[in-house]
Amino acid sequence: MADDPHHQLEATQAQLAVAQEQLTQLDALLRELPEIFERKFQQRLQPLLERQAHLLEDNQQLRQQLRQLTASTADVRRLGPPQDQAAA
Repeated sequence: MADDPHHQLEATQAQLAVAQEQLTQLDALLRELPEIFERKFQQRLQPLLERQAHLLEDNQQLRQQLRQLTASTADVRRLGPPQDQAAA
C-alpha cells in the first residue's frame, strides 16, 4: 500500500501529460481556424464569382445586340416607308 500514492501520482501525471498534449493540439487547431474558414469561404464563393462573370459577359453581349438592333431600326425609319405605302 505504500506504493499506492506513488502510482496515483504517476497516473495523475500521465493524465496531465495527455491533457497537455490535447491542449497543444487544440491550440494549433484554433490558430488554423481562420485559414480554414477563409479557404472554405473561397471554395463556396468561387462558383458564384464565375456565375457572376458569365452573367456580366452575357449582359454585355445582349446590350451590344440591342445597340445593333436599335441602330438597324433607326436606319430603316430614316429610309422612310416602302414605295408602295408612300403612294397609298
